[in-house]
Amino acid sequence: LHYPLRRQRQMCIRDRQDGTLHISVDTYAHVVVDKIYQTVFLDVWDEDKKDWVKVNHWDFVKSIEEEPRLSSYHVGFTVSGCEVNKYYRARAMHLVEWGDNMEGKATETDGVLLTDHEV
Repeated sequence: LHYPLRRQRQMCIRDRQDGTLHISVDTYAHVVVDKIYQTVFLDVWDEDKKDWVKVNHWDFVKSIEEEPRLSSYHVGFTVSGCEVNKYYRARAMHLVEWGDNMEGKATETDGVLLTDHEV
């Protein structure tokens, strides 16, 4: 059995310097698959707890019915309303489905400082 998920960098988070974050997530497969699922989590660094705390999450799915040669899926979106001068990171679960098989992989970014101005 050859697993279809490619092993490469699959997400990033950027401070847009206006109080918003941009999150970009990519899932790539070596072969055509039936469905690609992505769950994206946004975490904030809690200085008191000395740990990451989940802020929100989003679910995305693309199917072969929408894209007949489905082997990749890109999602990019902007998050606003987060507290500035805090560190945020993005995490994702990537899951591909083909026939009766599924394969998943987790990725995460480093933390980025959210600002409302150029640093």
